[in-house]
Amino acid sequence: PGTETPEPEPDTEKPGTETPEPDTEKPGTETPEPDTEKPGTETPEPDTEKPAHKHSYVLQKTVEATCEKEGEKVYSCTCGESYKEKIAKKSHTPEKKLTPAKPGSNGKNVTVCSVCKTVLQQETINAPKKLKLSKERYVYDGKAKKPAIKVTDNKGKVISSGSYKVSYQNNKNTGKATVTVKFRGNYTGTLKKTFEICPEGTSLTDVKAAKKSFKWKKQASQTSGYEIAYATDASFSKKNTKTTVVKGNKTTSKGIKGLKPGKKYYIKIRTYKEIKSGTKKVKIYSDWSNKKSVKTKK
Repeated sequence: PGTETPEPEPDTEKPGTETPEPDTEKPGTETPEPDTEKPGTETPEPDTEKPAHKHSYVLQKTVEATCEKEGEKVYSCTCGESYKEKIAKKSHTPEKKLTPAKPGSNGKNVTVCSVCKTVLQQETINAPKKLKLSKERYVYDGKAKKPAIKVTDNKGKVISSGSYKVSYQNNKNTGKATVTVKFRGNYTGTLKKTFEICPEGTSLTDVKAAKKSFKWKKQASQTSGYEIAYATDASFSKKNTKTTVVKGNKTTSKGIKGLKPGKKYYIKIRTYKEIKSGTKKVKIYSDWSNKKSVKTKK
Protein backbone atom coordinates (compact mmCIF):
# COMPACT_ATOMS: atom_id res chain seq x y z
CA PRO A 1 0.00 0.00 0.00
CA GLY A 2 1.24 3.51 -0.91
CA THR A 3 3.98 1.97 -3.27
CA GLU A 4 3.88 0.90 -6.84
CA THR A 5 5.84 -2.00 -8.17
CA PRO A 6 7.26 -1.21 -11.64
CA GLU A 7 6.66 -3.76 -14.22
CA PRO A 8 9.73 -5.16 -16.03
CA GLU A 9 10.33 -4.48 -19.75
CA PRO A 10 9.55 -7.50 -21.75
CA ASP A 11 12.71 -9.38 -22.99
CA THR A 12 12.01 -10.09 -26.59
CA GLU A 13 15.35 -11.75 -27.35
CA LYS A 14 16.21 -15.17 -26.32
CA PRO A 15 19.63 -15.74 -24.86
CA GLY A 16 22.21 -16.50 -27.56
CA THR A 17 20.04 -15.06 -30.33
CA GLU A 18 21.53 -11.51 -30.41
CA THR A 19 21.39 -10.09 -33.90
CA PRO A 20 24.89 -9.21 -35.22
CA GLU A 21 25.68 -5.95 -36.94
CA PRO A 22 25.60 -6.44 -40.65
CA ASP A 23 29.11 -6.67 -42.29
CA THR A 24 28.90 -4.65 -45.40
CA GLU A 25 32.46 -5.44 -46.59
CA LYS A 26 33.33 -8.66 -48.15
CA PRO A 27 36.53 -10.34 -46.96
CA GLY A 28 39.62 -9.26 -48.95
CA THR A 29 37.88 -6.23 -50.42
CA GLU A 30 39.21 -3.66 -47.86
CA THR A 31 39.74 -0.32 -49.52
CA PRO A 32 43.42 0.83 -49.19
CA GLU A 33 44.42 4.33 -48.13
CA PRO A 34 45.28 6.34 -51.21
CA ASP A 35 49.18 6.76 -51.74
CA THR A 36 49.70 10.28 -52.81
CA GLU A 37 53.56 10.01 -53.21
CA LYS A 38 55.12 8.57 -56.30
CA PRO A 39 57.92 6.08 -55.87
CA GLY A 40 61.40 7.70 -55.69
CA THR A 41 60.05 11.10 -54.79
CA GLU A 42 60.38 10.72 -50.96
CA THR A 43 61.25 13.98 -49.24
CA PRO A 44 64.53 13.52 -47.28
CA GLU A 45 64.73 14.42 -43.61
CA PRO A 46 66.88 17.53 -43.07
CA ASP A 47 70.56 16.70 -41.78
CA THR A 48 71.05 18.48 -38.49
CA GLU A 49 74.49 16.72 -37.47
CA LYS A 50 77.77 18.72 -37.53
CA PRO A 51 80.73 17.55 -39.65
CA ALA A 52 83.02 14.90 -37.89
CA HIS A 53 85.79 16.46 -35.66
CA LYS A 54 89.39 15.84 -36.70
CA HIS A 55 91.80 15.74 -33.76
CA SER A 56 94.83 17.97 -33.86
CA TYR A 57 97.22 17.00 -31.06
CA VAL A 58 99.83 19.37 -29.67
CA LEU A 59 102.69 18.48 -27.28
CA GLN A 60 101.73 19.92 -23.93
CA LYS A 61 104.21 18.43 -21.46
CA THR A 62 107.47 16.48 -21.43
CA VAL A 63 108.80 14.53 -18.44
CA GLU A 64 112.40 13.61 -19.18
CA ALA A 65 113.48 9.99 -18.70
CA THR A 66 116.21 9.15 -16.20
CA CYS A 67 118.23 6.01 -15.50
CA GLU A 68 115.72 5.17 -12.77
CA LYS A 69 112.38 5.59 -14.56
CA GLU A 70 110.77 6.17 -17.95
CA GLY A 71 109.78 9.62 -19.12
CA GLU A 72 106.70 10.64 -21.11
CA LYS A 73 105.31 13.16 -23.56
CA VAL A 74 101.69 14.34 -23.17
CA TYR A 75 99.77 15.41 -26.27
CA SER A 76 96.29 17.01 -26.19
CA CYS A 77 93.63 18.22 -28.58
CA THR A 78 91.45 21.33 -28.21
CA CYS A 79 88.54 19.02 -27.74
CA GLY A 80 89.99 17.75 -24.49
CA GLU A 81 91.20 14.38 -25.76
CA SER A 82 94.84 13.50 -24.92
CA TYR A 83 97.33 10.66 -25.06
CA LYS A 84 100.78 9.86 -23.63
CA GLU A 85 103.93 8.67 -25.33
CA LYS A 86 106.57 6.85 -23.24
CA ILE A 87 110.25 7.76 -23.32
CA ALA A 88 112.62 4.85 -22.62
CA LYS A 89 114.90 4.93 -19.57
CA LYS A 90 118.34 6.41 -20.05
CA SER A 91 121.52 4.37 -19.54
CA HIS A 92 123.53 4.84 -16.33
CA THR A 93 126.33 7.38 -16.42
CA PRO A 94 129.37 5.51 -15.03
CA GLU A 95 131.73 7.34 -12.69
CA LYS A 96 134.75 5.70 -11.05
CA LYS A 97 135.64 6.37 -7.44
CA LEU A 98 139.01 5.07 -6.27
CA THR A 99 140.14 4.46 -2.71
CA PRO A 100 143.81 3.44 -3.13
CA ALA A 101 145.15 0.48 -1.20
CA LYS A 102 148.11 1.12 1.06
CA PRO A 103 150.30 -1.02 3.31
CA GLY A 104 148.06 -2.32 6.08
CA SER A 105 144.79 -1.23 4.45
CA ASN A 106 142.80 -2.55 1.48
CA GLY A 107 141.41 -0.16 -1.09
CA LYS A 108 138.53 -0.38 -3.54
CA ASN A 109 137.63 0.65 -7.05
CA VAL A 110 133.91 1.49 -7.27
CA THR A 111 131.94 2.38 -10.40
CA VAL A 112 128.71 4.27 -9.62
CA CYS A 113 126.11 6.08 -11.68
CA SER A 114 126.76 9.79 -11.32
CA VAL A 115 123.00 10.48 -11.57
CA CYS A 116 121.29 7.92 -9.34
CA LYS A 117 124.38 6.80 -7.37
CA THR A 118 123.67 3.12 -8.05
CA VAL A 119 126.79 0.97 -7.53
CA LEU A 120 127.45 -0.64 -10.90
CA GLN A 121 130.68 -2.47 -10.04
CA GLN A 122 133.01 -2.81 -7.05
CA GLU A 123 136.49 -4.30 -6.88
CA THR A 124 138.64 -4.79 -3.77
CA ILE A 125 142.30 -3.79 -4.06
CA ASN A 126 144.39 -5.85 -1.66
CA ALA A 127 146.94 -4.00 0.43
CA PRO A 128 150.66 -4.18 -0.46
CA LYS A 129 152.42 -6.23 2.18
CA LYS A 130 155.85 -7.62 1.34
CA LEU A 131 158.91 -6.30 -0.44
CA LYS A 132 161.39 -9.01 -1.35
CA LEU A 133 164.92 -8.41 -2.67
CA SER A 134 166.77 -10.74 -5.00
CA LYS A 135 169.88 -10.28 -2.84
CA GLU A 136 170.35 -8.77 0.63
CA ARG A 137 174.12 -8.84 0.98
CA TYR A 138 176.81 -7.50 -1.33
CA VAL A 139 180.59 -7.06 -1.12
CA TYR A 140 181.86 -3.56 -1.72
CA ASP A 141 183.48 -3.07 -5.13
CA GLY A 142 182.90 0.63 -5.74
CA LYS A 143 179.76 0.05 -7.85
CA ALA A 144 176.16 0.88 -7.01
CA LYS A 145 174.06 -2.14 -6.07
CA LYS A 146 170.49 -2.51 -7.26
CA PRO A 147 168.90 -5.80 -6.29
CA ALA A 148 165.79 -6.83 -8.23
CA ILE A 149 162.58 -6.60 -6.24
CA LYS A 150 159.20 -8.29 -6.00
CA VAL A 151 156.19 -6.77 -4.26
CA THR A 152 153.24 -8.89 -3.15
CA ASP A 153 149.90 -8.03 -1.55
CA ASN A 154 148.28 -9.52 1.53
CA LYS A 155 146.93 -12.39 -0.58
CA GLY A 156 150.37 -13.27 -1.94
CA LYS A 157 149.65 -11.91 -5.41
CA VAL A 158 152.46 -10.08 -7.21
CA ILE A 159 151.80 -6.37 -7.75
CA SER A 160 152.69 -5.13 -11.23
CA SER A 161 155.82 -2.99 -11.52
CA GLY A 162 153.71 -0.34 -13.23
CA SER A 163 152.04 0.33 -9.88
CA TYR A 164 155.15 1.69 -8.18
CA LYS A 165 158.45 3.47 -8.61
CA VAL A 166 161.69 2.11 -7.16
CA SER A 167 164.58 4.12 -5.75
CA TYR A 168 167.82 3.17 -3.99
CA GLN A 169 169.65 5.07 -1.26
CA ASN A 170 173.24 4.65 0.04
CA ASN A 171 173.74 1.70 -2.28
CA LYS A 172 177.36 2.18 -3.26
CA ASN A 173 179.59 2.31 -0.19
CA THR A 174 179.91 -0.12 2.70
CA GLY A 175 176.95 0.05 5.06
CA LYS A 176 173.20 -0.41 4.96
CA ALA A 177 171.51 0.50 1.69
CA THR A 178 167.77 1.12 1.35
CA VAL A 179 165.27 0.21 -1.34
CA THR A 180 162.13 2.37 -1.40
CA VAL A 181 159.00 1.44 -3.32
CA LYS A 182 156.61 4.36 -3.80
CA PHE A 183 153.17 3.27 -4.95
CA ARG A 184 150.93 4.94 -7.51
CA GLY A 185 147.73 4.27 -9.47
CA ASN A 186 145.51 1.95 -7.43
CA TYR A 187 147.97 2.10 -4.54
CA THR A 188 149.50 4.71 -2.28
CA GLY A 189 152.17 4.84 0.43
CA THR A 190 155.62 3.25 0.50
CA LEU A 191 157.45 0.06 1.43
CA LYS A 192 161.13 0.02 2.40
CA LYS A 193 163.75 -2.66 2.88
CA THR A 194 167.47 -2.51 3.65
CA PHE A 195 170.35 -4.61 2.42
CA GLU A 196 174.03 -4.72 3.35
CA ILE A 197 177.12 -3.76 1.44
CA CYS A 198 179.90 -5.29 3.49
CA PRO A 199 183.59 -4.43 3.27
CA GLU A 200 185.90 -6.55 1.19
CA GLY A 201 187.45 -9.34 3.22
CA THR A 202 191.10 -10.17 3.89
CA SER A 203 193.15 -13.28 4.51
CA LEU A 204 195.80 -14.49 6.92
CA THR A 205 199.31 -14.51 5.49
CA ASP A 206 201.31 -15.92 8.41
CA VAL A 207 200.61 -17.59 11.72
CA LYS A 208 203.51 -18.05 14.11
CA ALA A 209 203.10 -20.28 17.10
CA ALA A 210 206.33 -19.33 18.83
CA LYS A 211 205.38 -15.67 19.10
CA LYS A 212 201.70 -16.47 19.23
CA SER A 213 200.98 -13.90 16.55
CA PHE A 214 199.07 -13.62 13.31
CA LYS A 215 199.58 -11.56 10.17
CA TRP A 216 197.13 -10.68 7.43
CA LYS A 217 196.73 -8.66 4.28
CA LYS A 218 195.82 -5.04 4.77
CA GLN A 219 192.37 -4.08 3.61
CA ALA A 220 192.03 -0.33 4.08
CA SER A 221 189.27 0.47 1.56
CA GLN A 222 185.87 0.96 3.22
CA THR A 223 187.21 -0.76 6.35
CA SER A 224 187.40 0.37 9.98
CA GLY A 225 189.32 -2.60 11.41
CA TYR A 226 189.58 -6.38 11.77
CA GLU A 227 188.22 -9.16 13.92
CA ILE A 228 190.18 -12.36 14.59
CA ALA A 229 188.59 -15.57 15.81
CA TYR A 230 190.54 -18.52 17.20
CA ALA A 231 189.32 -21.83 18.55
CA THR A 232 190.50 -25.26 19.60
CA ASP A 233 188.09 -27.00 17.22
CA ALA A 234 187.78 -26.61 13.47
CA SER A 235 184.04 -25.89 13.62
CA PHE A 236 184.54 -22.81 15.79
CA SER A 237 181.91 -23.78 18.28
CA LYS A 238 180.77 -20.94 20.48
CA LYS A 239 182.06 -22.64 23.62
CA ASN A 240 185.62 -23.03 22.33
CA THR A 241 185.96 -19.81 20.31
CA LYS A 242 187.38 -16.46 21.33
CA THR A 243 187.65 -13.24 19.35
CA THR A 244 189.83 -10.17 19.40
CA VAL A 245 189.23 -6.85 17.62
CA VAL A 246 191.95 -4.84 15.89
CA LYS A 247 190.91 -1.22 15.49
CA GLY A 248 192.33 0.71 12.55
CA ASN A 249 192.56 -0.56 9.01
CA LYS A 250 196.33 -0.09 8.69
CA THR A 251 197.36 -2.67 11.28
CA THR A 252 198.34 -6.02 9.75
CA SER A 253 199.52 -8.15 12.71
CA LYS A 254 198.41 -9.08 16.17
CA GLY A 255 199.90 -11.07 19.03
CA ILE A 256 197.55 -13.22 21.07
CA LYS A 257 198.13 -13.83 24.74
CA GLY A 258 196.83 -16.67 26.86
CA LEU A 259 197.13 -19.51 24.36
CA LYS A 260 197.71 -22.90 25.92
CA PRO A 261 201.06 -24.58 25.15
CA GLY A 262 201.07 -27.67 22.96
CA LYS A 263 197.56 -26.99 21.74
CA LYS A 264 196.32 -26.82 18.15
CA TYR A 265 194.40 -23.67 17.27
CA TYR A 266 192.30 -22.72 14.26
CA ILE A 267 192.31 -19.07 13.19
CA LYS A 268 190.23 -16.94 10.78
CA ILE A 269 189.86 -13.21 10.17
CA ARG A 270 187.34 -10.73 8.76
CA THR A 271 187.11 -6.97 8.24
CA TYR A 272 184.44 -4.62 9.55
CA LYS A 273 183.11 -1.16 8.84
CA GLU A 274 181.59 0.90 11.65
CA ILE A 275 178.54 2.90 10.59
CA LYS A 276 175.85 4.96 12.28
CA SER A 277 172.35 3.51 12.31
CA GLY A 278 169.90 5.92 13.86
CA THR A 279 171.49 7.02 17.14
CA LYS A 280 173.72 3.94 17.44
CA LYS A 281 176.95 2.78 15.89
CA VAL A 282 176.91 -0.68 14.34
CA LYS A 283 179.47 -2.84 12.55
CA ILE A 284 179.09 -4.30 9.08
CA TYR A 285 181.31 -7.36 8.66
CA SER A 286 182.89 -9.04 5.68
CA ASP A 287 182.80 -12.79 5.26
CA TRP A 288 185.31 -14.82 7.27
CA SER A 289 188.55 -15.77 5.60
CA ASN A 290 189.58 -19.36 5.11
CA LYS A 291 190.84 -20.81 8.39
CA LYS A 292 194.44 -21.69 9.19
CA SER A 293 195.76 -23.86 11.99
CA VAL A 294 198.84 -23.76 14.19
CA LYS A 295 200.07 -25.69 17.20
CA THR A 296 201.64 -23.82 20.06
CA LYS A 297 204.86 -25.01 21.54
CA LYS A 298 204.96 -26.79 24.90
